Amino acid sequence: MENQYPYGSGSYYALEGFRQKEIIKVQAEEVKSGIKIQTKYTQEDIKTEGVIKRSKALADVSSKKEMQKTTLSFTTENDVILQKECFGEPIKGRLPIKILRAILFHHYDDMERKVLYIRIKPDGGEETVLYWDVQKNENRWIKKVFETNGIYFGFGEKKETEIKRKLLLTVLNKAERMVLAERHGWYKEGEKWQYAFPEELTWREVDQKC
Repeated sequence: MENQYPYGSGSYYALEGFRQKEIIKVQAEEVKSGIKIQTKYTQEDIKTEGVIKRSKALADVSSKKEMQKTTLSFTTENDVILQKECFGEPIKGRLPIKILRAILFHHYDDMERKVLYIRIKPDGGEETVLYWDVQKNENRWIKKVFETNGIYFGFGEKKETEIKRKLLLTVLNKAERMVLAERHGWYKEGEKWQYAFPEELTWREVDQKC
C-alpha cells in the first residue's frame, strides 16, 4: 500500500506534535485573555462601586451643608421664617405655624432632665401644645413630637425631620426657664423648702405627656 503521507510517517507525527502545541498555545492565550477580561470587569466593578460610594458620601455632605445654610427666625407676630442660602442669595419662606409660647422645664433635683413645652398654632388649625423630652433626640422622637399633633410642613421625609429638629433647637435656645417640683406638696430645692400647690404644674405631669 502506497504511503499517503509524502514526507513519511515520521513527518506526520512531527506535524501532529506541532499542531497539538499550537492548539495548547492558542488555548493558553484564550485563558489568559479571559483572565484579563475578567480582571478588567472586576476592576471596573470596583471603580463603579467606589464612584457610587463617593457620590453618596458627597450627597450626604451636601445635604448637611444645605441644612447648615438654613436658618430659622421668629417675627414679632410669632411667625417662623425659614431662610436658606442659595447661590449666595437668601431665599425666605414662612412655616405654616405660629409659636405662641415656649418654656424649658427643669426637674428641681436634676437639671439635666429637661422638657421643652411649646404652645403652637398651625395655620387653619386649633392651638395645641408640644412636649419634647430633650434627652430623646433621635429622629423617631423628633417626628413623634409633631406628628402626634398632626403638624406637617410639606417637605420630603428627611428634610421635614431636619427642619423640625432645627425648629426645636432654635426654640429651645429662646425658651423661658422654669423649675418644677416632682409632685405637689413640700420639697427641698437646694437649702430651701418649697411648696408646690395643687394648681401648679409638676414634673410628674409634664413627664407623662412625653
